Amino acid sequence: MDTKPTDITLKIDLIQEKNKIKKEVDLTSDTIENDSKQQTSLKQETESIDKSSQEKSLKQEIEMIDSLKEYERNRKRESDITLEVDDSYINQDTLLPKDGIQIKVDDLSKQEEQDTKRNSLFNLKQFKYLKKEDGITLDVNDNSNQEKSLIKDDITIDIDEDLIEEEEEVAILKQEDEITLDGDDDDDDDDSKREIDITHILEENNPKKQKNNLKKDTLKKKKSKIREIIKIISSLIGIILSVYIFFNVTCYIFEDLKVQSYNYGTSMDVNGHNMVIDIVGESNEPSIVLLSDYNIPSPVIYYKPLTELLSKTYKVITIEPFGYGLSDIVNEERTIENIVTELHSCIEQLKLKDYYLMAHSLGGMYSLYYSNKYSNEVKGAIGFDTIVPKIEESMKTEVDSLYKTVNSDHIKNIIGYNRMASTLNNDYLIVPLMNPSNYTYTDDEKEMFTNIELNKGFNKSIRNEGRKIDYNLGMIHNMKYPKNMTLLNFISTERCDSLPNYQKLQTDVGDESISNEIIKITGKHKDFLFQHNDEIIKNLNKLIQEEN
Repeated sequence: MDTKPTDITLKIDLIQEKNKIKKEVDLTSDTIENDSKQQTSLKQETESIDKSSQEKSLKQEIEMIDSLKEYERNRKRESDITLEVDDSYINQDTLLPKDGIQIKVDDLSKQEEQDTKRNSLFNLKQFKYLKKEDGITLDVNDNSNQEKSLIKDDITIDIDEDLIEEEEEVAILKQEDEITLDGDDDDDDDDSKREIDITHILEENNPKKQKNNLKKDTLKKKKSKIREIIKIISSLIGIILSVYIFFNVTCYIFEDLKVQSYNYGTSMDVNGHNMVIDIVGESNEPSIVLLSDYNIPSPVIYYKPLTELLSKTYKVITIEPFGYGLSDIVNEERTIENIVTELHSCIEQLKLKDYYLMAHSLGGMYSLYYSNKYSNEVKGAIGFDTIVPKIEESMKTEVDSLYKTVNSDHIKNIIGYNRMASTLNNDYLIVPLMNPSNYTYTDDEKEMFTNIELNKGFNKSIRNEGRKIDYNLGMIHNMKYPKNMTLLNFISTERCDSLPNYQKLQTDVGDESISNEIIKITGKHKDFLFQHNDEIIKNLNKLIQEEN
């Protein structure tokens, strides 16, 4: 049977159409299968995410509840607060409170009530991430049973009126709106920013922590008070020091003006400087030149009781070496050579001949050196507890401390100690006037002596002389008085008692002279020459009359 071309073409078309339909069915089947797989994968991922989220949420909820339970157990142990947590209210499937957690507080003290209020507020913040559909009820009861309900969305929190004691806490809740009670899932991104550290809250409300904070605050207040007291004391000290300095400076200026106005004695030019001498009994003969002890502020005034008595019979010249009294303060070294040369230059201007040297204490050292250097001018030497050769071996401590003592007195004078002491006690001075038996110092003499000591005492010339004491003693170590001289030495019982060989040293220094009489007088080294004037004058007159 012959086949028509048309039939063949039709069959071919049908076959092609069938194949095309088959391909489309296969393609559709593959697409459906792929979609099914994608849906299955998406579903699994969704379930995994939901499961992870639920686990995370459940974990946070479990930790929160455990923390609250632990906190309440601690509270129960540390105070009389009774905390009851009913586990039956907790849904074991979701681990969320089903009917709520009930906290009962009985018989609280005022401080404990405040703690409970704060804890309730903190608990409110901690439940912010609970799911809306589960809900939670927090009841806090007091004795009055008066409650006010604060309801937002599905979470109900019953708080007694005492919990809303301060308007600031409510304002913070409204303004910041950081604690959300609706529990919507849309707020999950903000929850991390609003979470409160439960541990920090518990620590802040811990009674021990509060007690420590109270101690710290008390300590800070005490320290603050101490600082204020120190400031007040410092201010007072500053004021006192300012007044003290002002007083001393003012007094020094006044004293300096006063000293410059004094004009006792006669001023002699010695090496371009002024050296003051005082002459009494000017018409009498023979002449006696008085050499002062060390560190006497005004020899003219100090020895006036003795010179006034001697002036009835003798011409007495009192010399104030450089640095003493109204004489100039100089820069020249206070060696024994310079001092003796200056003394001789002054005496030479008076044209004295055959005169006697009368020395007190350290002045005896210059008397011995002067007598040997100008033996043709000096007729004799009279001494009162004079310093003699080799005495430093017995007075080593006193000699070594001489400069230190004067330097210390100088510091006292500068800071005004001497001035203040003399202001409080008119009779007090570091180097005071004596109380002679036959003479009374006038008020003017006392004032002059005081002002000179305060203004010029312990000056650099005096201190330099003290520094040179060892050198000067070394210069007379092997000296004796010349053979052509007569000697009369008055020694005190005080010095003899303190230096057993003192009388022998006085004897040895004059054992080559024409005569060397030593008379021991009861009294102290500093003032015995003012207390036994009759005996002194009697023996002095006898010596001079016999010699003339």
